[in-house]
Amino acid sequence: MSDIRIYVGTPGNKYEIAHLEYLTYGKNGLSPNAFDNYIFNDSYLVYVAGINVNNIVGYIVVKKLKSAYLIKHLTVDAEYHNKKIGTMLIRKIKKCLNSERPRIIMLVRDTNTVAHLFLKYNDFVAESVIKPNKYDKGERDLYRFTYEGKF
Repeated sequence: MSDIRIYVGTPGNKYEIAHLEYLTYGKNGLSPNAFDNYIFNDSYLVYVAGINVNNIVGYIVVKKLKSAYLIKHLTVDAEYHNKKIGTMLIRKIKKCLNSERPRIIMLVRDTNTVAHLFLKYNDFVAESVIKPNKYDKGERDLYRFTYEGKF
């Protein structure tokens, strides 16, 4: 899709991102104010994909860890699935890799086979299974997918 561009997320994007969250996850989606915690925090990267900066069709939120990037959120509008938007967002994070942070990690529920296939398509490897314990909110197993940069 040549008309889609990747932009740095800004406070002005939070309502469009929250709307996309609502369309995708219903009442369980993040609120606009939740995105302030990411956009105004230097520990996070936020990128949006859109026809222009005000027409968001996807976004990614990534936490900078000591030795990796952790994808916290990656969502693409259902109307734009299978159009390489998610791959464009992943590619943007891959460009951030360096010797200090040479890998990208994403935790995905065991039942989310679409995400498993998407990550494998983008050269991620399923490394391990994380079992929930009695203190976790989630009750499903998570797969830890990792992409290793080459340096």
